[in-house]
Amino acid sequence: MGLIDLHAHMRLADGELDRILTRMDALGVERAAVVGGGLLPPREIARRMAEAPTPAEGDVDFDNLALLAACSPAGGRLLPFYFANPWRGATAYREAGAAFSGLKLGPAVHGMPFHDPRIHELAAAAEGFGHCVYLHCLARPGLDIEDLCALARAFPRVAFILGHGGIGHMDLRAVELIEPLANVSFETSGAFSMAVRYAINTLGVGRVVYGSEYPLQDPRVELLKIECLDLDESAFHAVTAGNAERLLGRALHA
Repeated sequence: MGLIDLHAHMRLADGELDRILTRMDALGVERAAVVGGGLLPPREIARRMAEAPTPAEGDVDFDNLALLAACSPAGGRLLPFYFANPWRGATAYREAGAAFSGLKLGPAVHGMPFHDPRIHELAAAAEGFGHCVYLHCLARPGLDIEDLCALARAFPRVAFILGHGGIGHMDLRAVELIEPLANVSFETSGAFSMAVRYAINTLGVGRVVYGSEYPLQDPRVELLKIECLDLDESAFHAVTAGNAERLLGRALHA
């Protein structure tokens, strides 16, 4: 199996399908997990990452069914994740989730703390579908690494993916906090190469997964970062394909 990108974004716009497949082909990426893109302008996302959105700002939705349709012509190479707005509850995800490959939670977009019952409802639905849950953290009460760990302890049968290596480029604290939780993996996009190496050494190679954050980051940069670690063939395959294959489970073979 070729490379698997566990975290890319796809806007609902003309030409997006061709653009992402062309980039994947250039890098030897066989499949990519994709979530909705373009919900907010990058400048607004940056502000929310620094300040955390207020509940009044959480009214941001994405047309997940349109993403599902947009990915269909790719012949299984694009694996759509359901981008949930937790302020809407879990009903829509429970109704449509079986057609998706995973669940995405975006605290910088919606700002709902991980201990909120509506987040727990979404996690329970993900468990029912056998979905992994991709999310990132913010340095804010309710959205920090400790809060993710509490969520992961509450749902030990759900595989959580800590996006972007935690908070900041070298969040070694995040690695140490998730280390006791076998159901939490470390995704590499945005993290310094030394943080990725630290994660591999601390968590084991089986809990580190490659993601690109396309199109905000050029996938060549994120892949080169993994190549520069000089991993042996087995470890490189685990980070760039094998671990993602396990996390995606039946969605990858549907």
